[in-house]
Amino acid sequence: LHFAATEESGRRLVQMGEEPWRVTVSGTPSLDNLATTKRLTAAALESRFGLRVTPETLLVTFQPATLEYEDAERQAGELLAALRASGRPVVFTMPNADTGGRAIRERIKRFVREESSAQAVESLGTEGYFSVLALCAAMVGNSSSGLLEAPSFGLPVVNVGSRQRGRVRGTNVIAVGYGREEIGEGIRRATDPGFRKSLRGLANPYGDGKASRRIVVKLAEVPLSGRLLMKRFHDLAIPEGRI
Repeated sequence: LHFAATEESGRRLVQMGEEPWRVTVSGTPSLDNLATTKRLTAAALESRFGLRVTPETLLVTFQPATLEYEDAERQAGELLAALRASGRPVVFTMPNADTGGRAIRERIKRFVREESSAQAVESLGTEGYFSVLALCAAMVGNSSSGLLEAPSFGLPVVNVGSRQRGRVRGTNVIAVGYGREEIGEGIRRATDPGFRKSLRGLANPYGDGKASRRIVVKLAEVPLSGRLLMKRFHDLAIPEGRI
């Protein structure tokens, strides 16, 4: 059985030969936490993490792209130049341990030392991260959370570069390249009040936070029979003459 995060993912599974009855579009389980996770106030965030988060703040997470790790430091430099030019306060979450991550980390540390309105935190945890998503002006970087969780907050996202290329995304996501001017324009668009207003009531393409319930229902109702164990390849109907 397959539980797909999006309608497109479900279609691709069938396209690969899976029988349609085996595929359930459940949404991504990571959104199930939204309904039960307590949101911290700005004051609580400052008390717990030492972070000052205002409606003007940009949340920034930038990771090295696997196939572009040799260019990670230059890419980070362009991003930081755009952030500096924006004049907005910034909260960074630090990059992971992938190749190229150390160079990005050092550039961020230097930026925070030089810019009084910039802050960095190693990790916020689920509660802290969701709280910042609910309070900040926009997210900037290349984190998958910009595609997965941010739409549920109606939060504008400036998605930088190729790391999330090809993935389903909501209308909250503004895709830009690595150049500082392009990133800067993305930030200006994301922080425009009209754009934020247009995202009210946005449906998250990755689900509504009820994935676990759908998965449990499917597991409970599927007969444990030979039909489940013996897989058959599902052929798609292709118009005559196409192949």
